[in-house]
Amino acid sequence: MATCAQCGAEIEGAFCGECGAKAAPASAPSPVLAPVELRRPEPSPFVARVAGPFAEGSTVVVGAGDRFVGERFGACSVQLPSGEHTLEEEVEAGWFVREQLELSFEEELGAFEDARAARSLVAARGTVRFRVDEPRDYVASVLATGGEIPDVPAIAAKLRGKLAELIGEQIRTLLAKGRYFTTLHSTQAVDEMRSEVRDIYAGDAERDPATSIELAKLQLGTEPIEDEPLTRSRPLAFATGQRVNVAWTDGRRYPGVVRTTACLVAFDDGQEQWIPLDVIVEEEPPSTS
Repeated sequence: MATCAQCGAEIEGAFCGECGAKAAPASAPSPVLAPVELRRPEPSPFVARVAGPFAEGSTVVVGAGDRFVGERFGACSVQLPSGEHTLEEEVEAGWFVREQLELSFEEELGAFEDARAARSLVAARGTVRFRVDEPRDYVASVLATGGEIPDVPAIAAKLRGKLAELIGEQIRTLLAKGRYFTTLHSTQAVDEMRSEVRDIYAGDAERDPATSIELAKLQLGTEPIEDEPLTRSRPLAFATGQRVNVAWTDGRRYPGVVRTTACLVAFDDGQEQWIPLDVIVEEEPPSTS
């Protein structure tokens, strides 16, 4: 039985028996959501959003290497690993986020100079694994910024640019320690670069939240620059009193003054000594007569 909105009397028909006001139409009952089965749409990108709402009791099927994040009231309220699950609450939308994306890359890093003053164009190629460590936080960051759902080409382009920056930085660091190009190809140098790139990315404020990267493979290619002058001249000897900069093992350069010019001489009796250049003369070749 309805109540008259004008006088408050109870109404049995279409009009109020007390004041004659027309009864308000009865409101339609709210639709009841039926449980459904929810799966990642195929074909599907790295991150896929499926619009709801989805009723409590719905089945969510999450494939291997995937994660499901349920969105409710603009926040991430549910997170499900791989397997078959039943929703314990209604969600407005769902996000399927793959745990890992593997990409190949090949980037020109530019010109570098090593400890021997040789110059080369350096390129890097290999495979990088992009991981989402915290899918809930990853989705929350997209919701909070109102950003677009990242697709694989966008992620790949961003990663390749970042890798060129990070690998180039590590090559400069190694060369500043007195390394030269051939040593960059060693297993030790490559492992060191892979470790540093991973750690620097983890602390980068500009990276995608709740993610990490791993260089699964890394190869460096060097092409010597023959027709381009060196960035600085290297005289065979320095004059006494000349101001110089000395590249030290910590990667820094320290200013100083040359007190004497000398070279290290290994004598035939096995001794080695630093000898001033002004007392050294070139050995004459043996006579052929």
